Amino acid sequence: MELLDGLKPPEAPRFRSDQVADGQQLLATTFGHNVSSLSDYYRDFANAVALKDWCRAAEKELDHSRLISDWQFLAARGAVVALYNYRMALTGIDRGIRRFDEWAALTERKKFDAAREEFKERFPNTTEMRQSILHSAELYQNEGKLKVNNANRMQSIAVSVDNCGIVIYSGGSLIDDVYETSFGGQTYHLPLTAEKILELRKITLEVFDAFERVPQ
Repeated sequence: MELLDGLKPPEAPRFRSDQVADGQQLLATTFGHNVSSLSDYYRDFANAVALKDWCRAAEKELDHSRLISDWQFLAARGAVVALYNYRMALTGIDRGIRRFDEWAALTERKKFDAAREEFKERFPNTTEMRQSILHSAELYQNEGKLKVNNANRMQSIAVSVDNCGIVIYSGGSLIDDVYETSFGGQTYHLPLTAEKILELRKITLEVFDAFERVPQ
């Protein structure tokens, strides 16, 4: 199974770190890696959504329903981690722009800032969702933590229990195409849909466009 042409990762720019001033190569390499890695994290997210969709279709044909459910949950967690890494790469790019004057002068900063803000708007709470995945066992260490971290999620699940395609785990739930988890007493949601893939692809292209004048 491959992603449709319209969902394939954008080609990342490859900057010429060998052309920068002496002593700046490591900074340039780090800067370039953060930019190019956005394509990899986009692919990770898109593949996670594709795996979830494949599992949903396979459930109707295969007998291993629990295994398929497990794979859907793995896909949802993978999608969250991909978005967290994407967010951190954007942070690294921002730091690079502030530290590396040579390429900062060639960067269209307004385009990058706009794309970064769009990511925050379209994919909020990636840090909290990632924390809930990495520390899921800690959220259930005692009655107090269970009450704080699970109450909102269970209320949401109760409302949606009649829907098709619900998978519930201690570290989150997958209701239809929405992954839901809680952290710090708050419930967070992430749609795992082709529309979200397209949104991330658009943001990635906008970031790359901001660096068109950097030597490649």
